[in-house]
Amino acid sequence: MLSFAIPFLLAFTLVTIYVFRKILSKNFKQLNLTLLLFDLVIRVFVASYTDLHTWDEKYHALISKNIFDSVLVPKLYVDYLIPFDFTDWTRTEIWLSKPFLPFTIVGTSLKIFGNNLIGLRLPSVVLGVFCVWIVIRIATILFNQSVGFLTGYFYAIHGLIIELNGGKLSSDHVENVFLFFALLSVFFFVRNINKFQYLNFAGLGVALAFAFLSKWIMIFLIIFPMVLYCLRYLRSRKHIFGFIVALSSSFMVLTPYLIFIFYHHPVEAKFMFDQFLLKIMYPDPTHNGKSTFYLVQLGKMCGQFLVVPFVWSIYHWFKTKNSNLLFVLFWLVIPIEVLSICSTKRPTYLAAIIPPALILISVFVLRNFEKLNSNKIFKIVGILVILLPIRYSLERVKPFETRSISQEWRVPLETLIKENENSNIIIYTDPNSIKAMFYYDIVAYDQNLSTDNILSVKNKGYRVFKYDHGIYTEK
Repeated sequence: MLSFAIPFLLAFTLVTIYVFRKILSKNFKQLNLTLLLFDLVIRVFVASYTDLHTWDEKYHALISKNIFDSVLVPKLYVDYLIPFDFTDWTRTEIWLSKPFLPFTIVGTSLKIFGNNLIGLRLPSVVLGVFCVWIVIRIATILFNQSVGFLTGYFYAIHGLIIELNGGKLSSDHVENVFLFFALLSVFFFVRNINKFQYLNFAGLGVALAFAFLSKWIMIFLIIFPMVLYCLRYLRSRKHIFGFIVALSSSFMVLTPYLIFIFYHHPVEAKFMFDQFLLKIMYPDPTHNGKSTFYLVQLGKMCGQFLVVPFVWSIYHWFKTKNSNLLFVLFWLVIPIEVLSICSTKRPTYLAAIIPPALILISVFVLRNFEKLNSNKIFKIVGILVILLPIRYSLERVKPFETRSISQEWRVPLETLIKENENSNIIIYTDPNSIKAMFYYDIVAYDQNLSTDNILSVKNKGYRVFKYDHGIYTEK
């Protein structure tokens, strides 16, 4: 990877210098296209990893492959031939841990490009580039073009966002679809701050509904700041009617699906929503942390000097009463408070509030640019505020990391499939069972099967093979 990493780092440096020079000179011509192409290159690079990631990409890949076998119902197994435990999301049939929308989008791509990594990751790449444009527009509407493009640059290179795009982190492509609709909802909301239009409220409602259908209740991290801001600034009769329009459009989209899953799969749906309450009240042993967990994580993701722009922004708001700045502060602070109350802690939950942190950094740097040139302390702090997010990005992108992973596990499996091309086969005790079902049209389990289970599936016309260190033995 050295032959690619060095040109990548050189291009990264040159584009960074070009973007900052353009912003500081207020010459924004072609900057939008430059940032989007730059972001596209980074996303394609990270998405070039040649294997499915364990958590959670391989599961999301298989569910996306299966999504059109049962419309609106995500399934890990299309035909679960042995008894299963619906409370175990790694082995169940009906899979409601995430809603159907992300799997439908990715599943459509798989139908077009085939069951491969290109078809799997392409939607995240495309939607991720659109997210950069949306972030630029949000920051521009709230402040100005300089803030918009600087925020867009920081978002385009952000390590957490890019890793989600490549499937390297849990939630992966589901999170990317959620981010797209969450940011789209913020876009429609901020358009209403400066220019009232009922069409924006309708768009807000639909975008919120689609975000809910991407990652369930996580959309409330976006709704809470909006509600608090509206209670302070948007209380006129026309705004109240506008929010009724938004609420109505959301319910029109959501209600049919919620009725559908609770009617057809009441046990699984109830269990799934109960789990949301349990995650709030009781810590997950594998995802826990202190009350300061998210503050520490956000400092890593956006630079340890994020506290400086944050404190400065609070001071600046008290001084100017800038309502747009207050919305950004709400967008950042309220979700952190909500997440900190919850017992389950996961870094990827912060993805939806990375944009407001980057907006505060951009506003701080640009508003204090004159001070940065005249005061050494401000100059050092300003440089660190800029450089630390860039360092985090390069650390997460890992340009020197090998992305070509051996696929030797597929060789004996492909031989088995070829030798039994006219038979229905089942394999078990295979640690790559989920990956195998994504790439091939077989049924596979990672657990051992009892004698009764083996006899049952053989009576249904299947040939059964046990995996043992690369060897498949028929039972």
